[in-house]
Amino acid sequence: MNYSQYEKLKVYISGYGPFMDISENPSNILVDYIMQNKSSYEKELNNICELAYKEIYEVSVDFVSQNVKKCHALIDEGLRCGEKELHLLVHFGVNSKSDCINLEIIAKNEIHDYIKPRSMINQEGEDLYLCKLDLDMISRELCSLEHKVNTSTDAGTYLCNFIYYKSSEKFFNCENVIPLFIHIPLPQTCSAEEISKCFLDFLKIVSNKYLKY
Repeated sequence: MNYSQYEKLKVYISGYGPFMDISENPSNILVDYIMQNKSSYEKELNNICELAYKEIYEVSVDFVSQNVKKCHALIDEGLRCGEKELHLLVHFGVNSKSDCINLEIIAKNEIHDYIKPRSMINQEGEDLYLCKLDLDMISRELCSLEHKVNTSTDAGTYLCNFIYYKSSEKFFNCENVIPLFIHIPLPQTCSAEEISKCFLDFLKIVSNKYLKY
């Protein structure tokens, strides 16, 4: 897809809070780290990128269902303004079994929380949504910069896939809104600082490929 008509990138990021015996969720730590370095990020990106919003979600389907609407509404407001902006909505989550950062290509219409039986997120919804970005190309470029990155077609069946599907469904018909889910590994594999540097390079690639400036 050609996004070269857009002049600015607005980025919205989220992570998850405590989960079971994990008191400090690495995705929460990462999102906080990125936003603490917001000004240096935006300077590195020549001020054509704005880190506009962050949210940390409780690990609960009900909580995510209700609270993701706040971010969606903020993006809707930006769309109504009619400015030439590309909106990138990035949800971060943890894959404890991974040895690299995974850019998730597919959001599937299914959920399974290990208590309730497997079911569809939306009984009348699409089976899946594909990310609008060329993640294979972006992954190759990030690897060439010596980041530990790969693409994935399995975002799981719980909240990571759930929020990805909800955002993808919401903005399916909005060309200038791009939902994405990124799975990060545990800190002993890749630190928040390392992932943050990778994410900065990710934003540089997206800006260079899809913005006009």
